[in-house]
Amino acid sequence: MRIDAVVINASPLITLFRSGQADLLPRLFGRIVVPDAVWKEVVQDEQADPAARDLPAQPWPVRESVEVSPRVSP
Repeated sequence: MRIDAVVINASPLITLFRSGQADLLPRLFGRIVVPDAVWKEVVQDEQADPAARDLPAQPWPVRESVEVSPRVSP
């Protein structure tokens, strides 16, 4: 079953790229949102890691700015 959209964090991106299985993501999810902070974390040292080198070259990630709402006290 394909899920329409997902927001992904750094750990699964790094793990999937390192294991050569990043192509699973677009097969499982229609839209893969990578928040700006996650994108920066993954690609910060492009020579050191497959995810850092390969994420920017992929056609499927949707890089988006995410706003964090202030926490409301009860």
